[in-house]
Amino acid sequence: MSLDQAKAVINHLRTDNVFKEKLMAIHDVSKRIQLINESGFHCTIEDFNHLIKIDVEIADLKCDKMVYSWLPTKK
Repeated sequence: MSLDQAKAVINHLRTDNVFKEKLMAIHDVSKRIQLINESGFHCTIEDFNHLIKIDVEIADLKCDKMVYSWLPTKK
């Protein structure tokens, strides 16, 4: 797992609105992961799900729908 990479993506989303808008415009989770990896990060949806479970600060972002929309069960 690459939790550090997943955290780096979250931090990048917080500071780069263009990247955030581009990423959030993609509705397919696997295509979001593909864009993330093409952008130089190396992580999976499992990394994000695990990070949400263990990191309270990141889990709180679910309220902002930055991370919550990653979850495959949510559309």
